[in-house]
Amino acid sequence: MSERKRDYPSGAEKRKSKRKREEVIKKVPKISSFFHRQDTVSDLDWKDSSEARSSSNIHSEIEESQAHTSSDVHPEIEEHQVNDSDIFEDCNIISSDRGNFGDNLSECERKIIFKLGPFKPQGPFPKDSESNRPFSAYYYSYFNQAGIKLVRPWLCYSNVLNKPYCHFCWLLADRQNKSYSSAWVNGVSVRSNFTQTILDHEKSQQHMNASLSYNNWLQGNTIDTLLQSEINSKITFWRDVLHRIINVIITLASCNLSLRGHDSDSGNFMAILRLLSNYDATLKELLLKPKGEINYLSPTIQNEIISLLGTTVRNNIISEIKKAPFLTIILDTTQDLSKIDQLSVVFRYISVTENDDNVPKEIKICESFLGFIAVTDCSAAGLKTAFLNLTKEYGIDLTKCRGQGYDGANVMSGIYGGLQTLIKEHAPNADYVHCAAHALNLVLNDAARHVREISTFFDNLEKVYTFFGNSIKRWAMLSDDPSEKYLITLKKVCPTRWSSRNDALLAVKKNFLLIMKTLYQLNLISNKKDEREECKNIINILESYDFLVLVTFFSSLFEIINPISKALQHENNDLQKSRILLSNLLNRLCQLRNQISFNSLLNESKDLAKEWGVTTVFKNSRRKITKRFFDELSQDERISDPESYFKVNVYYCCLDILISQTKERFQSLCDLSSMFEILQPEKLLSSSNEEILIASGKLSVKYSKDISVNLCDQLKALKTCLKSEIQKIYSIKELIELLLVKFNSLASSFPEVITACF
Repeated sequence: MSERKRDYPSGAEKRKSKRKREEVIKKVPKISSFFHRQDTVSDLDWKDSSEARSSSNIHSEIEESQAHTSSDVHPEIEEHQVNDSDIFEDCNIISSDRGNFGDNLSECERKIIFKLGPFKPQGPFPKDSESNRPFSAYYYSYFNQAGIKLVRPWLCYSNVLNKPYCHFCWLLADRQNKSYSSAWVNGVSVRSNFTQTILDHEKSQQHMNASLSYNNWLQGNTIDTLLQSEINSKITFWRDVLHRIINVIITLASCNLSLRGHDSDSGNFMAILRLLSNYDATLKELLLKPKGEINYLSPTIQNEIISLLGTTVRNNIISEIKKAPFLTIILDTTQDLSKIDQLSVVFRYISVTENDDNVPKEIKICESFLGFIAVTDCSAAGLKTAFLNLTKEYGIDLTKCRGQGYDGANVMSGIYGGLQTLIKEHAPNADYVHCAAHALNLVLNDAARHVREISTFFDNLEKVYTFFGNSIKRWAMLSDDPSEKYLITLKKVCPTRWSSRNDALLAVKKNFLLIMKTLYQLNLISNKKDEREECKNIINILESYDFLVLVTFFSSLFEIINPISKALQHENNDLQKSRILLSNLLNRLCQLRNQISFNSLLNESKDLAKEWGVTTVFKNSRRKITKRFFDELSQDERISDPESYFKVNVYYCCLDILISQTKERFQSLCDLSSMFEILQPEKLLSSSNEEILIASGKLSVKYSKDISVNLCDQLKALKTCLKSEIQKIYSIKELIELLLVKFNSLASSFPEVITACF
């Protein structure tokens, strides 16, 4: 009785295959190794590069890597590629011979066999034990009837089994199929007419399916590859979608436009996306998705993106503030629509931009808005508590504060209980300076408020605007007159901004003749008594010589003040420039307060009156007489001459208020500026050694924790060393750029000068 050959593996073979699989799996990297920070230096990189780099370079790279790692919020996830050569070495596999493997292949073994390719030894081959026929390498290919050589990539020979087998069927034949045959999987005998046996196998459905699967595997068309490709495609799509959504949100926010309307499908955000979808395939595909599918367009997602963007910007600002050696705080309160006081917080500091070698390449003066704080207690103590809570929350060191900028309200600027005094308890050197542009606006408002004629003058300008602005018909008559050119639109007088007074005055002056013509027409054709009476009243005002002289006076005054007001609001303005501008303004105002300037004003007014057809006589109104008692001191005699009255009580009075208020309101600014004047390039070059000693001594005494007594010697050395370069610059900012950027090699020689400039 013949023995039946077993067609399944024995228990020992199964255990041997299992041990091999477990050994391979143990040597495959863990999944945690696939997740690491992008900038972290790996152990392998360190080992390979340690011999090629010096120790100093290694330390610098580690520090840079740690800095990058600490700044990353989320670690990068990278696809880890397993090195096939490592797997071969781990598995001790040197060939893809069928006899070296069991029937059940692991995924790792299958990949190794695919990498090695079919096993095709060239012989010589032993004779088959059953048929006594040897295998030949000629079977690996054949010639068809046309003489074309065709290769059989599937046909292999096992030196272990001493049998040919089908490489494709061994790896990829469907073993669950009912028609599955294991003959060409485990090896066949070389019998007579073996060529026909090969041809029959090539035509079998099992072989064709296995060949197609093998070809797909080689081309990367496996299920894993297709799934990964699909995942990568979706990742790219949604990444592009978020990129576009974020850019649209940033654009709307930078233009101060709202995102949504009354519902989520209306508003600027969706309108821009629909517009862009006409030119962008990604957005078009997104908007065509059925309702209910994920699209990242909901109000919740929009608010979340806005919050994330705001947090990122705020964190960047806080990081810059923490890096700055010194800072200045600028605070103010305003009411929102719900009538809740909001404290706006702005920090002013110097930002130093460095290149890849940590060498400064740019110096910028930054004013960064950090946010609003809702306050219920508007007292100095309440504002201080709210501000200190914010600095504590963001980790900002208030001891670095060297300046405070508020408005002139007592709760902010009070020297006993104001906010500036309370902040000095935490930062003793934080000197308070009133905002220069705001203070100048208050100076001009004081002049208008304390002189009755000037206050009435601006009320009359507002009356002209209101008369025409409150009626569409009257406004049309003024602007559509074909005989006269409407040069400048009439402007409203804003009670808090002085520049609006300049605009309103200029509009009336340029359109005076057209305004008068329109008023006379309305007085003649209007059927309304009240309108005619108002026309007559405005005509009498505009035709008075007093009004015309004030027009000329304030036109010349605004030509001096308006450019200075705009310069004080410039982003590159500093204390020294402000002091120079205000000093020039004060000199010009003082020059106007004399008889010669007043006579020049009258002459210019008479020329303008002649052009406008206005009489050149001041209005002689009855003066108020106050009853005096016998024990009262004698006061100045009442002025009866209208021209003298205007000169003394209007012209001189206005200039006196402007001069005195300018000196008083800008005293703290000038004092602080004069302390740092020695750092001005022009002043430094023109000062003697004794003057440098006195000025630097004041700085080192006031800022003893920041500046040492070596400042004097360093200023003298700087004056000598870089005299030719200092002659080319004009500001303290340019001086610090000279030391930190242009002559960076000398920066360590002048540390106290750099600190003082900051």
